[in-house]
Amino acid sequence: MANDPPPPPRPSLEQFFSARNEQKNAFIEPDDIGFLISERVRASDSETLFIQCMPDASRRRIAFNVVERNCREAFARGKAGVALFLKVRDLVKRAEVQEAINEFDKRFEPMLDQEVLSAYFAPE
Repeated sequence: MANDPPPPPRPSLEQFFSARNEQKNAFIEPDDIGFLISERVRASDSETLFIQCMPDASRRRIAFNVVERNCREAFARGKAGVALFLKVRDLVKRAEVQEAINEFDKRFEPMLDQEVLSAYFAPE
């Protein structure tokens, strides 16, 4: 071990910006690109499953329980929370089930930062 040669130098350190890591001001290596693509495909699959749950009341309840568990604190975080709410609401809306949209609004709008929400609807 002591006589082992040092590891070879890393290939080009050309870095790629990752939107996922934007908040951390981080960069990723070229080898990580495949991972990021697979993560996006997985997210797309999850979104599709979420949308497919909307017509069935019991599956929708389970999906909304997951949203509440994972997002309730994030929904309360100002403009970012409202943006997340709108993103998830868009998924519900894409299912084209009015009952699901109404249920989502009724259940999750109270979790939003009410000051930010009122600023959106304040008369100009």
